[in-house]
Amino acid sequence: MSILDQLSCAKGERGETGNVRLAEKLASSKDKKSIAEVAAGLDVARRDIRNDCIKVLYELGAADPALIRPFAATFARLLAHKDNRMVWGAMTALDAIAAAYPGDIVEHLPAVNAAAKTGSVITRDHAIGILVKLAALPAHRKRCLNQLAAHLEAAPPNQVGMYAEIVAPLLKEPAGKNLAAILERRIDDLPKESQQRRVCKVLNRAKPAN
Repeated sequence: MSILDQLSCAKGERGETGNVRLAEKLASSKDKKSIAEVAAGLDVARRDIRNDCIKVLYELGAADPALIRPFAATFARLLAHKDNRMVWGAMTALDAIAAAYPGDIVEHLPAVNAAAKTGSVITRDHAIGILVKLAALPAHRKRCLNQLAAHLEAAPPNQVGMYAEIVAPLLKEPAGKNLAAILERRIDDLPKESQQRRVCKVLNRAKPAN
């Protein structure tokens, strides 16, 4: 029996319960052959199979990034996919890998940034998360901070608060002062008081204690 027979769509199930269950099973068994079979399913013609496979893989990555680490290049390639579900799913998987193995994602930064500029909210959120994680690498710190600055400058007003929270770990560091300055400038762009308070809260937490 193929591992793909355990996908939600193969069982005729609605929702993602079956896919989450399969991800949990693979996280426990660490069956590399079955995981590779799920990864191969990302390129099949049937959309429902592809969508279920990407769900299994990014859920698996959340549980154990090492298990999807070999497929970083595959996820990066999918960032240019015509199906938005595949794009944001692949970015989610890359973000999971970056949490444990940021160096693996460096070569895929051009694809990450390109997808962030045109992708959905989820795609952009995870792209920002990836850049924050890669900023921890000294050799790529400046590059990532510059890219984060560009994303903060261009972010739609309704996303500035979310991005502020994602980049918050960098704001207390000297290298993050430019990001803090951008967020301070963006406060005046935010039409809702709740949005302004959200950003101010992040900035206030980043200030050194007296």
